[in-house]
Amino acid sequence: ELSVQTTIISRYAFTAVSCSMLNRHSAATQGVFQFHIPTAAYISNFTIFLWQEVQISRVMFSPLLVSEGEMEVFRMEVTIPGRNRAVFLLTYEELLQRRLGRYEHVTSVRPMQLVSRLSVGVTVVEHSRITYLEVLPLRNGKTPSSNGNGKISFTPNIAQQAKIATNGMLGEFVVHYDVERETGTGIGDIQFQFLLNSFPLSFKIFSGTDINGGIQAGSALLGDYLSSKEESHHNSVSLIIFLTDGRPTVGIVQSPAIIGNTKAAVQEKFCLFTIGMGDDVDYRLLERMSLENCGTMRRIPEDADASVMLKGFYDEIGTPLLSDIRVEYSEDAVEYITQNLFTNYFNGSELIVAGKLTNHSSDSLHVQVTASNSERSIVLEKDMSIHEREQETERRLAEAEAGPNVNGYVERLWGYLSVKDGLKGRLRSQTSAERENYTQHTTNLSLTYNFLTPLTQMIVEKPQVLADARAGNRTAASGSGEATEAPPPAESSSQLSEDDNNLTPQTDGDPHFVVEVPHSKLTVCFNINGEPGHILRLVTDHKHSGVTVNGALIGAPAPAGSHKEQRTYFNTITIVADKPHRSYIEVTPQKVILDDRDRMILPSSSSISVQTANLGVVIIANTNLTVTILGTIQFVILFHHYKNPAPYQRDHLGFYIANSKGLSKDTHGLLGKQENSTQEPLGKNISLPSCPALKVKDRTVTVIKKSRRIYSGKQTVDCWFAKNNAAKLIDGQYSDYVVSHLFDTGDWANGTNTH
Repeated sequence: ELSVQTTIISRYAFTAVSCSMLNRHSAATQGVFQFHIPTAAYISNFTIFLWQEVQISRVMFSPLLVSEGEMEVFRMEVTIPGRNRAVFLLTYEELLQRRLGRYEHVTSVRPMQLVSRLSVGVTVVEHSRITYLEVLPLRNGKTPSSNGNGKISFTPNIAQQAKIATNGMLGEFVVHYDVERETGTGIGDIQFQFLLNSFPLSFKIFSGTDINGGIQAGSALLGDYLSSKEESHHNSVSLIIFLTDGRPTVGIVQSPAIIGNTKAAVQEKFCLFTIGMGDDVDYRLLERMSLENCGTMRRIPEDADASVMLKGFYDEIGTPLLSDIRVEYSEDAVEYITQNLFTNYFNGSELIVAGKLTNHSSDSLHVQVTASNSERSIVLEKDMSIHEREQETERRLAEAEAGPNVNGYVERLWGYLSVKDGLKGRLRSQTSAERENYTQHTTNLSLTYNFLTPLTQMIVEKPQVLADARAGNRTAASGSGEATEAPPPAESSSQLSEDDNNLTPQTDGDPHFVVEVPHSKLTVCFNINGEPGHILRLVTDHKHSGVTVNGALIGAPAPAGSHKEQRTYFNTITIVADKPHRSYIEVTPQKVILDDRDRMILPSSSSISVQTANLGVVIIANTNLTVTILGTIQFVILFHHYKNPAPYQRDHLGFYIANSKGLSKDTHGLLGKQENSTQEPLGKNISLPSCPALKVKDRTVTVIKKSRRIYSGKQTVDCWFAKNNAAKLIDGQYSDYVVSHLFDTGDWANGTNTH
């Protein structure tokens, strides 16, 4: 079976590949997973499952990536036990480039054999209306189906596959599309007449290739031409297109010397675009030559139609519209922006800048774009409605049923662009210190977003397996830890039942918090009316146990007749454990990311148990996750999924503290502080007969009696409810518990828990 599903949201594409192989023989045999990935894409996860029951496996060697022009081949071999199945899960991400007035997404459909179930799907979600959508036919002219609304599917049966190719090499599934563009405000709507001075050059002599000589001759030729026609070419953009099919073999052949000579010859008077043809080309040299001279590099594979690719490239850069484009924002409105200064803007292309808003409460963002067309400077300005665009995006995602992959897509797009910028900066660096700085920064970004880049390595390891399928509890492992087959739900210590009378601090639903105060019979409860996008500090004991728990809120409209304007739910929860070394778990309703020196991505839909040096993780499929830290701290996270959700419902998480023995008395946070607080009911000497109250430190908190459902509604508990966002019950204000990001382990402003 092979399934390839892509969700494209605002040009950023998430692709998930699932391949299932069944070994029908009694003896173990080799299974080969091979998939073509766009060169510009980054792999973000690769997992292998070997099962009768669900279990994770490890592979002893790094996956092989072989470049084939615009595609790279990802290849992995694994031994599949007899009468057993292997499932390969691969995800990768890429930002689509607009060229010649359209976006192109390419999916390789080459399973290397006919498969019983083949499914390819592409979902396109854009802010603006899709004005053009085309699915190119495969080799036999068969066109996949589209509903005309950004959802495309291709599901040929075996007979239909055989008509295309009997060896399973069906070809490429190509989608072209474009979107509606605003008139009068976008760069793409401004048209100017430019004269393009283009010199395609390649110097080759009988005995070899002289790249340095070719660049010097071409630069001199174009420079002389521009000098002689200086007055008549204010309205022109000049560039050199350098084409070669070989490495430098004569003249100056050292790469550093060629790069230095090229920069001296170009003198920032024009741009250099390089094209390499075939396999015997130093593409790294060509890329650096172009990057340092405001151009780009392209590859033409050995077996490609060179004339078609060259024509496409010439068409792409044949109409430069603007130069020296700068994108700026209101002062102090954004930070960490990616590249915002561009040398040229070509007709049919697009410039993208990503960054982080510093003021989440602001409803608008002022954008200014400055550019020139030789004799004229251009300034474009616009105020963008942030809230309006956010709502429109959520609406379109819901309509497209885009699924969980698109959560946090803007941040991942930013990470993708930042890694690309860092790699380019590293390639252009002139000193070892500058290169090291780029290397460290880009490596950290790659690891943060789990991108397989030239600076990172993906290690997958394989356990010992028996040759037949009669093995009982086979073990598997990841990294330095050990993973075992998950126990059945009925035997799991993490399963929460109606008979469980041990109430633990918990938050669930529209964040509802319920806490049983230690050493008393009191149960208190409160609501937090948070804002979508806010990240709340639930538990922090960073100084002592090293544990921090944060939760991110998402929003939904309130039910009809509700007194609330909106509902909020926990969509992501992170647990960071910094002792004895840093490790973390990131949980969403769809997946669990475990990183304890080695990184695993586990689906919430499978029952899996993993034990590493610091962490124990048990997933009960679609039910809950139990996290144990160093044997003395235990958290339970419930998965809430809605098959047919109402407008006010969202898949979300519930959080419970099951064992706090390892947390210190200085633990803080919305749940942590309550876990270690001492709250007492007021005595008879307080004259509040009609208004029950709690004494918290020196504060008096008015409460009312309520009943709350917990553990996914399986249990009801009576509790004392504190109104007004838990005012006086919690230390400080709600805003004190809002942190900057999911992995924030910093100090709490009013607490004692410090680094």
